[in-house]
Amino acid sequence: MLPTVNAPTYTGTTNVSTGTLTLRGPARWELHDPRRHLNINALSKSIGAFQLAGGTVTGTGTLTSNAAYDLRSGAVGVGLGGSVGLNKTTSGTVSLTGSLPGGS
Repeated sequence: MLPTVNAPTYTGTTNVSTGTLTLRGPARWELHDPRRHLNINALSKSIGAFQLAGGTVTGTGTLTSNAAYDLRSGAVGVGLGGSVGLNKTTSGTVSLTGSLPGGS
């Protein structure tokens, strides 16, 4: 179990080896393993950057990145906000079920 930490006292990388990580604050978010699940619940937050290279991101909230979304493989079931665009640069499959940047 991860400790509850209030920003800005936490820095560094958090590795999820099993289970689900639930986030409630801004950060650079990366998910790189198809066995991992990130649940943002109802969080609607501006974040630094977002990269998905496997795994699943779910919730009812919206992430608004200040950099283009980097989607390589996996599933995104949350809203992606902002006007920064979305990059898909690998042969991996990405499933999108939330709203896209720019309202598309």
